[in-house]
Formats: sequence, C-alpha cells, structure tokens
Amino acid sequence: MTRIKPPTNRLPSPFKKLLGLAGTTAWQALFDAGHLKVGQTVLILAGSGGVGSMAIQLAKHIGAHVITTTSAANDNYVRGLGADKVIDYKTQDFAKVSPEVDLVFDTLGGQNQLDAFKVVKPGGRIISIVETTDQAEELSQKYGVSFEKINAHPDKDVITTLSNKLGAGKLKVSIATQLKFNAENVREMHKLSETGHIVGKLILNV
Repeated sequence: MTRIKPPTNRLPSPFKKLLGLAGTTAWQALFDAGHLKVGQTVLILAGSGGVGSMAIQLAKHIGAHVITTTSAANDNYVRGLGADKVIDYKTQDFAKVSPEVDLVFDTLGGQNQLDAFKVVKPGGRIISIVETTDQAEELSQKYGVSFEKINAHPDKDVITTLSNKLGAGKLKVSIATQLKFNAENVREMHKLSETGHIVGKLILNV
C-alpha cells in the first residue's frame, strides 16, 4: 500500500478524519485514561485496525513494549508500525500466551474483553472503547485491575501533536477504502467493517 506523506500544515481531508477520530481515540485511551509510560508493556487488541495501528505507533514512540493481536497475514504490517510481539488470534489465545502487561487497550469487546483481565498485572488497567460486558466490574475486583470504558472526544492539542508527527513522517496512516457518501456505499462499508479483517480505516467522503 502506498503511503502518502502530507505536509504538516495542509493535511488532506482523509488524514484529518483519521487523526481526529482514530488518532485521538488511541491517544486518549493510552495516555489520558491508560497512563501508559516509558518501559511499561501494553497489549493492543486488533492492532491492524485504524485505531489499533495508531495506538501501536504512539505507544512505541514513548518507549513502551508493544504487544498486539492480529492475523498472520498482517504480522509484517504491525511489526513495521512498531509492535514488539505479535499474537495470531486465529491460532493463539492471547490470554494464554501473552506475558503480564500494565495496560490492555480493548477495541473488540466480548470474550476478548473478559480474557483481557487474565493478562493484566494487579494494579494495571484495561481501557475499552467498545461496549462493557456484564462481568467487567466483578472481574475488576477479582483481579485487582482498573477497568474503564471511554468515549473519545475532539482535542485540538492532541490533533495538533498528531498532525505534526504525521507531517514529519513519524506517524503512518493506512486507509483501507475511500468511497463517496451515499446509501449504497454506506451499506458496502458496513459489510466490510463486519468482516473484522480491515487493515486501516474505512472512509466515507461527504
């Protein structure tokens, strides 16, 4: 996939959308809510997705040890973003093969969210951007782990920081598909998203 390196001060519309949504979501999950620091270990679920790919890079930039889940087909891609350890979710159970981590960034929910409690160190954190399971509160107490579900919000300072990194070539953006906004393309995007195998972000241009 060809990477476009936009100038810092004039970002094309798709890049603005990615930084404004995927970028700020990753930043706020890792740093504002997750308090990730240099030397800590983070497990990012679904690292080849739009948010996950941003999170890998941001975590690596501050000096964290980065573990992520994806399929074997995306192994080289996520390693190229900075992942130190890659777990193939099709053949491995991350709850059994991941070392203990300081933070899990949950972008999947469901059973993945429940399994995340098994790999977080006592006193560690799970930050989720998807629906909270019914057992989350009980498991937080059982494992001595902090769980929080966040809703990302626009932040001018964060977007400026991300834009500067992108313009300087320190941040890679992957766009899976861009389509014009209409009913047919909305349906197509939903179909693609539901496969769960998209690398990068899906963009509808309005």
